[in-house]
Amino acid sequence: MKRLLLLLALPFVVFLNGCEKETKTAKDITSIAENALDSLVDSKQDSVYSRVGIKMTKRGGVYELPCIVNGVKMNFIFDTGASDVCLSTTEARFLYKNGYLDDTDFLGESYSQIADGSIVENMEIMLKTVEIEGLIINNVRATVVRSLDAPLLLGQTAIQKFGGIEFAGDSLYITCRVKQGQKNTNSHSSLTDKTESRTESAPKLFGNNRYKKVTQLLTDAISAFENDMPELAEEVCKKAISLNKKDWRSYAVLGAFYDISGALNDSPIQAWEEYMSLNKNRMPLKIGDYTFSWTKVVSALAWAYAANGNNEKAITLAQTILAEEPDNIRALDALSLAYTQNKKYENAELWANKLKDIDEGEGLFRLGYLYSKQGRTSEAIKMYIKYLEINPNSSTAMSNLALAYASYFKDEEHWYNNDNHDRKYYNTISNKEYYWETVRLHIKAARLGNKVSQNWLKDRELEW
Repeated sequence: MKRLLLLLALPFVVFLNGCEKETKTAKDITSIAENALDSLVDSKQDSVYSRVGIKMTKRGGVYELPCIVNGVKMNFIFDTGASDVCLSTTEARFLYKNGYLDDTDFLGESYSQIADGSIVENMEIMLKTVEIEGLIINNVRATVVRSLDAPLLLGQTAIQKFGGIEFAGDSLYITCRVKQGQKNTNSHSSLTDKTESRTESAPKLFGNNRYKKVTQLLTDAISAFENDMPELAEEVCKKAISLNKKDWRSYAVLGAFYDISGALNDSPIQAWEEYMSLNKNRMPLKIGDYTFSWTKVVSALAWAYAANGNNEKAITLAQTILAEEPDNIRALDALSLAYTQNKKYENAELWANKLKDIDEGEGLFRLGYLYSKQGRTSEAIKMYIKYLEINPNSSTAMSNLALAYASYFKDEEHWYNNDNHDRKYYNTISNKEYYWETVRLHIKAARLGNKVSQNWLKDRELEW
């Protein structure tokens, strides 16, 4: 079922960083010189300058630099071609298992391009402290390269957070300003302004069995849904939830199943509200070929609110999404729908036209619905006809168009009743052409599975 998750699908973003570049040689390093004192000029009376020299060790044409990371001594290769701090999975696993990293230090996935041009997946973490010869920087973003023997790299961008740098032979000199009475520390937040918690990233990196089991169950659930087994998909997804009720991924997928199945009830809302409460850090989710972004899932929740009449919640959430992603189609649709139901028609038309500018078909449909609610029947009919030219198999648009035509006649009082109670034809009805067009559209929509049209025809004892 190719429609699966289309409203939630988003291409994976590729980030390139310098951690996979070729390590620079000693000749490259000695060409770097910073005007340290000039860049650190400060008129404050309580500031002094400190110049710290670090002896580097040359091994195999590269220089190693002694560092203390989260309290653990390590030797890093100083790489002027890298922008970040890079660790191998081996070092990251050691830090994690021995309590030097915790779940809150894992930020999520990133991607880098290696020499052959291919893209590799890495993990981003936050190092609480990196110390060199008494100089300390806090909250340093680092990349965990998915290789057991990747070298430890200290990038130039990271080390410049300590202060101005210059080289003389095999020595590195760092010049920084410190306040009198303090140690030589630098409290800059380094490569990030705040530490974000990504508790689901650590088990993903280190192979937590329960995490893997949930991933497999969600993969199986999606496969079942694609093969037209929605009940089995729901059952498997709920099994994943029972395995780990704190894993927000299961709620994202379950809500998508309900949404695509057309469940106009609280089911998708409950699932996605759990998703929002658990995925506070707005992590994306990738299962197989499908990727869920936070904005796509939450905009679907906004629409579900509107579809269930929770208009104020829909408006608030949709506006939150549009502040971050102004072209979000579903948030725009939810906003117009909610305003229509609140009878704030001017606002509804404004957002429907913005939607139309981005997606003509969806905008036409929403305008058709709005005009019908306002009693602007002829305009509604025009919108639905134009929409069906773009999406000729939309049973909802067919059914809505049929209901718009039906407003041109009264059928409940004018059935032709003969001795056999034949209810298939009208006798005294006016505007019969609208009646027949209404019947034709309802039959076509009913054959496509539209429940509204099926019920309309059943009430009149008409077959489809």
